[in-house]
Amino acid sequence: MMTNASEKFDVDCLVVGGGPAGLTASMYLARYRRKVAVFDSGESRAKLIPKSRNYPGFPSGISGEELLALLRNQAIEFGATICPARIDTLQETEGGFVAGYAGRG
Repeated sequence: MMTNASEKFDVDCLVVGGGPAGLTASMYLARYRRKVAVFDSGESRAKLIPKSRNYPGFPSGISGEELLALLRNQAIEFGATICPARIDTLQETEGGFVAGYAGRG
């Protein structure tokens, strides 16, 4: 469960970080019908990469910004929710966890 001053909702999986790894994980989880939320503060170092030639499927290279946009869109298509915020608290509760957040980074 995630909470802030105005919103509360439950998910199967909370992904902290909207970089390539977090977005890829969220895409696979959403494909397997898990309710997924990705919390992205917008500070992924991947967006600073002018052109990566090491990423599979892009032999001519791809910019970090473009890669993040493609991964984000694909995760959303499968049903992941992208939240422009930073997780600031995490507490274990009976049966799970409660994560708190308050706006973007």
